[in-house]
Amino acid sequence: MLIPSKLIQSFEVNLPNSEVISNIINDEKLIITIEILGMGFYNLSISNKHVGKMSLDQIASKISHQTHTIPNITCLIAASKTVEYNEIIKVLNLLNHIGIHSIGMITNPSI
Repeated sequence: MLIPSKLIQSFEVNLPNSEVISNIINDEKLIITIEILGMGFYNLSISNKHVGKMSLDQIASKISHQTHTIPNITCLIAASKTVEYNEIIKVLNLLNHIGIHSIGMITNPSI
């Protein structure tokens, strides 16, 4: 799922472009955004509130805690075009391990 960045918030990363756009924002879901800053550095936002810069272990703990209280979670991943593919895979593997199956990638619309 590809999400245009204007639907979420302003990111300071050079997002890739996409012609495919989905709107997944609704009142029934908790939206968690993971911004991949580079090798081992991540920002976490929960419901558009910036939580802070943290490690993958800290992110896993925060998201696991959220899944116990709110089962309907969507995670969005934002990464610059220059971020190594392996960093994105690390986040996808983490989310899969936690049990998050609704995952989207934030992009800039190329319309």
